[in-house]
Amino acid sequence: MKKIVLILVIFLFMSISYSEERIEDISKLEKKDEIIYVINENEPYSGLFIKTYKNGNIQREEKYINGIICEVKSYYKNGQLSLIDTYQNGKVHGECRMYYKNGQLALIGEYKNGQAEGIHKSYYENGNSRGDINYK
Repeated sequence: MKKIVLILVIFLFMSISYSEERIEDISKLEKKDEIIYVINENEPYSGLFIKTYKNGNIQREEKYINGIICEVKSYYKNGQLSLIDTYQNGKVHGECRMYYKNGQLALIGEYKNGQAEGIHKSYYENGNSRGDINYK
């Protein structure tokens, strides 16, 4: 219960401190012609859509600017970051990172216009290299 209250206080503080960044529950997301809106609104959405686990921890954050996705963060039920992707023009673009539940980096790689590019490095849960895949 304390964790849920703490998360709510943090969200309240964030919304006061960063009043220009809007935060909505992901259930309010609506897609029209590849552009994201809040249901029953006419302006493309700018801000965060949040999905939470039943325990109150954040499961997923999706950041939009003018209705176009620009970043996704996913979290494990324990609150640990599991994935971070950046987007450009609605496609994965830039660095992608995936993590194990213990916080250890699992994979890092680059994307360009939705396609894997360059060397993607993967790791075991103990941090040792698992190998590389080269996307050309």
